[in-house]
Amino acid sequence: TDPLPVTIRTIVGRGWGQGPTHSQFLGSTFAHFPGLTVVAPYDTVSARAGLRNALCDDRPTLVVEHRALYPDRLPWSGSRAPGAGAPRGTVVSCSVGVWEASDAAGMLWDTYGISVEVVPVFQLRPLQVAWILDSLAETRHLLVLDPGWTAYGFGAEVLACAAESMAEYLDAAPVRVAPPDVPAPTSAPLEAAYWPGADAVVQAVLRMLGREGTVKGTEGTREGTDKDAFTGPY
Repeated sequence: TDPLPVTIRTIVGRGWGQGPTHSQFLGSTFAHFPGLTVVAPYDTVSARAGLRNALCDDRPTLVVEHRALYPDRLPWSGSRAPGAGAPRGTVVSCSVGVWEASDAAGMLWDTYGISVEVVPVFQLRPLQVAWILDSLAETRHLLVLDPGWTAYGFGAEVLACAAESMAEYLDAAPVRVAPPDVPAPTSAPLEAAYWPGADAVVQAVLRMLGREGTVKGTEGTREGTDKDAFTGPY
């Protein structure tokens, strides 16, 4: 096919209660189409790399930036929760979900002594699979935090890749954490409840490891703080 060097940069995700017209994460929708590269940065480093690669590529590329990341302006660091011992689970996410997963990893270690490895993905298509499978070979437990919906989404694709390559090695059924299967609400309190945060990841990991019923307080996550950091132009 002929080259088509087009780069489209767009903004998605929760911010100040914009409802389904702006707040939803549609990266998986575009990643469905063959020939289209889709990038979902999770920090300034991956945003720079994704945009630079897009501008140098002869293929069309969509760069999907989540507005909740703008106040941070920091490189994401570290993949494993602090502490000794091998990780007991792999938590995969993209975009703003990488930070929620990192918060959950810290909470799991601090409160329960459970170490997990967070695998950040910034390219949805073609999907970066190797690091996910390498981590899963060690942890044998998989959870995906999807900023979009579960049906036909990023999480579904990651679970499918894991099932096709490593199903016999898994010690438990993989788990997906995602917003409910309804349009994003416009009300700010409903929007805060709609998006899964670190607390939802913590509870899902505990259930996956057979530790449900031991959930302790998980207040103080990014879900309760980042909504005040960026108010928008209205």
